[in-house]
Amino acid sequence: MSLTPTPYLYEAITYHPNTEDREATIKKFVDGITLQSKNVRGFLGVAMEGNKQEVPGESVRLLVWESEEAITNFQKSPFFGQFQEICKGSTVGTSSIAHYRFFRALPRIPAVVEWVEIQLKADVKFADFYHAWDKALEGVRKALGCTGIEVGQQVEDPSRSLQVQGWESMENHITDFKKLEGFAQLMDGLTDVVNVYVEGGWKGCTAAHVLTTLPGYGA
Repeated sequence: MSLTPTPYLYEAITYHPNTEDREATIKKFVDGITLQSKNVRGFLGVAMEGNKQEVPGESVRLLVWESEEAITNFQKSPFFGQFQEICKGSTVGTSSIAHYRFFRALPRIPAVVEWVEIQLKADVKFADFYHAWDKALEGVRKALGCTGIEVGQQVEDPSRSLQVQGWESMENHITDFKKLEGFAQLMDGLTDVVNVYVEGGWKGCTAAHVLTTLPGYGA
């Protein structure tokens, strides 16, 4: 069964904010996003941003674009240089960027998002994984506090996937989820899918809880 992506392109940025002066860093981030929002055609906004609970000092931002062409045009425009100048010094170390296509609208983004990067086996067809995984996740979506789960495919490396899973609170995921009726059977079903499609089984899934913030406030 084929998959039809939504019209939008999502840009996932993993970065390490400069925390020596958080207020100054946040101002740079917000000013940069404001420049994009006001001047860059095809930039649709920030879907989510936040700090990784399990990785202190690391944050993520998920941008929404109309197309790859919109990103390329921005990078070739005078606004790109202005954007770089505004954001200079706002991050430390290495940042990474990857682009994803999702196949349904993202869930409502609440206080906590489980951000899961998945490495599929080399011979796996993404559509096969997607349909099997989506079906296995039906029980998780019914859990208390879960606002939804969506899975995207990376553009640069189609064997990589990003799962965005919304939770109203950490307690909902860490505690209440495990009390779900049929939890053991649900996890068995998820494990079966992971073992078939994911490189290294659960080791091929890298998860972190992102405590969400306002756009630009990921410092």
